[in-house]
Amino acid sequence: CNVLKIFSVNDKQYVALLPQKTDVASDIFLYRFIPGKTDDDIDIQNIEDDDEFDAASDAFDEWLDSEEFNELFGKSDD
Repeated sequence: CNVLKIFSVNDKQYVALLPQKTDVASDIFLYRFIPGKTDDDIDIQNIEDDDEFDAASDAFDEWLDSEEFNELFGKSDD
């Protein structure tokens, strides 16, 4: 999978992943992201709580919308 975004919601981190062998946006996977002391020492966990998943999904959707807006108008967060 390719990492699309690591983001925070309510003091928890999440990761949005896109499988490498797809070009369908509906194949994006969201997981809870637990960083470790090194880049090789990370953990991802399923989001089993519906409210937590909805919050993470909404935050990712907002980011995705802002990226599309920035692309349309040639703006960059950098």
